[in-house]
Amino acid sequence: MSSKPPSEDWLLSKFSLINLRLTGRYQSVQTENALGDESFARTKETLPDAHADADAHDVGGIVSFEISEDIDREQERLSLAKARRLLYISHMGSCATEVAWQFFLVIFLSSISWTSSPLVLVSSYGLASGVLVCFFGGTAGSYMDTTTKTRKHAFQLLLALQTGCIILCTTCCYIALFSIDNSSQRYDWYINQTDTVSQEDDLEVLDNSGNLTLDNADVSEHGSGAVIPNVWALGAIVCIHMFGPLADLCNKISTVALEKDWIVCMSTVSQSPSHWLRQTNVGMRQIDLACKMAAPALTGLFLKVTTTADTERDLAFAAVFLGVLNTASVVVESFFSARIYSLIPTLAMQKSTNDTKEDAKSSNSNSSKNCYQCSQLKEIKTYIYQPISGGALALALLYLNALCPGGLMTAYLVWRGLRMDAIGTWQGIASVVGLLGTVTYGISSSRLSLKCTAMWSISFMLICLTICYGALCLSHGTNSMRSLIILLAGICMSRISLWTFDMSISQLMQDLVPEPVRGSVGGTQQGMEALFSMMQYTLGLIFSNPTQFYILAGFGFASVAVAFFLVLFSVFLNTKILV
Repeated sequence: MSSKPPSEDWLLSKFSLINLRLTGRYQSVQTENALGDESFARTKETLPDAHADADAHDVGGIVSFEISEDIDREQERLSLAKARRLLYISHMGSCATEVAWQFFLVIFLSSISWTSSPLVLVSSYGLASGVLVCFFGGTAGSYMDTTTKTRKHAFQLLLALQTGCIILCTTCCYIALFSIDNSSQRYDWYINQTDTVSQEDDLEVLDNSGNLTLDNADVSEHGSGAVIPNVWALGAIVCIHMFGPLADLCNKISTVALEKDWIVCMSTVSQSPSHWLRQTNVGMRQIDLACKMAAPALTGLFLKVTTTADTERDLAFAAVFLGVLNTASVVVESFFSARIYSLIPTLAMQKSTNDTKEDAKSSNSNSSKNCYQCSQLKEIKTYIYQPISGGALALALLYLNALCPGGLMTAYLVWRGLRMDAIGTWQGIASVVGLLGTVTYGISSSRLSLKCTAMWSISFMLICLTICYGALCLSHGTNSMRSLIILLAGICMSRISLWTFDMSISQLMQDLVPEPVRGSVGGTQQGMEALFSMMQYTLGLIFSNPTQFYILAGFGFASVAVAFFLVLFSVFLNTKILV
């Protein structure tokens, strides 16, 4: 452990304090003995020099012991403060680049004109990501619990896999954009050639890959602005749907490891673990919201500067730049996590107990009996038996809500005619308003219990979304700017209660979930959230016409209402939850 030693002034002040305390104790003992035996007091006053030297030696040993204890305590405090700073910095870089990358992917997928609706590719990507996290989130979290590797090595393994997926996904984006541009140029050439040919003649144009075939009927069907994909573009889009969700899974599991395990272990070093944990949770959430505020707005402005309306190829530069930036942030996060691990000794302690080891052995012995299904059922059973499972399920239900600054809402606003920079700015404003949720949580949790804070926040969110859904239904079939403003303003206001509720449930999970199953429960929670998010994108594929967006919003509104009743009966009225 490398930390700056205390200054000489600090040591002198500590020595003086300890000396006064020891002097007070010595005089107190002298007084008690004098009251009991006056002759002992007279003898004590005339102690030989040898006895005085012995007493001085004893006092000096106690003083050095007290100073050593205080120095160790001060070093632990300084190390904990430094570790939290490193945690904040690495989380800020990781969150900002991840938000920017996901925002770019939504813009990229919604701008591809292969289909009749911009919601199709956005929904398919969200569906692929949801399927992967839903079916493998709990398994990955359980691996973090039962692995024989240290916390540092397991965490860095996740980051290495995430880095590889980001690099591959960036390459696929570049290939797709380049191929789409070439297909568009060949198609424009074909349209120009049809002006010199009789309308009765059918033409067939073959691209370099040998799979772009068009005739006069295709011209009338697609129109002059259509883009017909080739094999390279289709393959790149399929790979994006593979590597992008895998990178998202690694990012979610690494976030679970940090927020549900590392932070809790770090809090044990503090003299007030609950207070330190609350402060750290608020700081981490403020970083999340600040990144969600700044990253979309900056990315939207960046795309506006670097792209034009003539060709989609200009997005390739933005894809490469954001991919490289995201990769660099993951490398920095890996380095900072190693420093945090070296500063906090409790992170090096093995967290797996005998029970978890026996469970791991039993699961390995049952590998011939459909081990994967047994493992999934066991993780779900562990998740359900937690006292906070009802509140965690209510939090997961909110991911079915489409009335939020997500991918489907972004695609819907693009269809409504909003510019990319305007959408990014709105998402930034929503994140700024959401920052008030962290302040509200800090005030409410210091005056009310966590379950009371969760109850009033989900109630306020239900009220805000009722106004939003009403405005959306009133604007159905029209392009009313007033209803759109009410919709966007209501969504912004709901972010206050959303993040207050999120932090309340997260704090309850940190307090109530035991250490041996933190990864399993956290991974299963990520899987449940991905399940409802996957249901949202499935509905987006079914109701892919933007004029049917009010149906998607209706399902989300119903999910928030169900979450309200879950919190009411399983958390607020639950006598077993006392915090």
